[in-house]
Amino acid sequence: MSKTDEALTLSPEKVASDLRKRISGDVLSEVWQRAIYASDASAYFIMPLCVVLPKSKDDVVEIVKYASENGIPLTARGGGSSLLGQSVGEGILIDFSKYMNKILEINPDENYVVVEPGIYKSVLDKTLEKYGKMFPPDPSSSDFCTIGGMISTNAAGAHTVKYGTTIDYIISLEVVLSSGEIIRCRRLKPNSEEWDELISKNAHEARIYEGLRKLLEEHGELIRNGFPKLSKNSSGYRLDKVFEDGFIDLGKLFAASEGTLGIIVSAKLKIVDKPKHTILILLNFD
Repeated sequence: MSKTDEALTLSPEKVASDLRKRISGDVLSEVWQRAIYASDASAYFIMPLCVVLPKSKDDVVEIVKYASENGIPLTARGGGSSLLGQSVGEGILIDFSKYMNKILEINPDENYVVVEPGIYKSVLDKTLEKYGKMFPPDPSSSDFCTIGGMISTNAAGAHTVKYGTTIDYIISLEVVLSSGEIIRCRRLKPNSEEWDELISKNAHEARIYEGLRKLLEEHGELIRNGFPKLSKNSSGYRLDKVFEDGFIDLGKLFAASEGTLGIIVSAKLKIVDKPKHTILILLNFD
């Protein structure tokens, strides 16, 4: 029996009791509570071991460390609007939508917003509208999906051709890795002053950037020429967006990664001016 298989034999009560000692957020372990989270907008029904509603980044770090120590799978969840089952899982399920759903900063002059992953797209839209701004990606589930989920699936929508997809609006991310370490994923130019300062620290974050640089040196041409030129692409890790214009943009590696690389705890995103007028054109064909 693997460590993960063994971990899944733990009782929900035991896991919940352990987690309550380590975090300030809510831990749900009763059968009816777990059943609510066993489905999303897909056809799947997978009962989680327990459900955690973190209140802070520190909570997420402790959850990740506990899961790693015990070999328990982790699934991050936002609005549960997935049609393909990405927001259900048999291990510990983390729901960001109750507490980690805040707008941390809006800067209309520099056109960016900083948010927690659990904020609903529709809530963000209403707030940005007061400033004459908007976050352009507009999936059909905008009323029900969260920004964390949009980043993890590289969500788009009806206006993708004009505005692009979520990956095009990522400035930087804060991410919790499987080790429990929080890293800041942003756009860096190799051998720049900021790059050299980071690499000198020899932290996990630095090793990730160095690994990506090595990947670029060895396979850059294949990456540039091999990825299809599409306005919407959520298939696999978007290395074509990570390596652009001589920079390495670690944040964009997490777009469309669907939670496989780490758990997003905050995001700095580009915003744009909201159009003052919209028009509907109807074309009839015989």
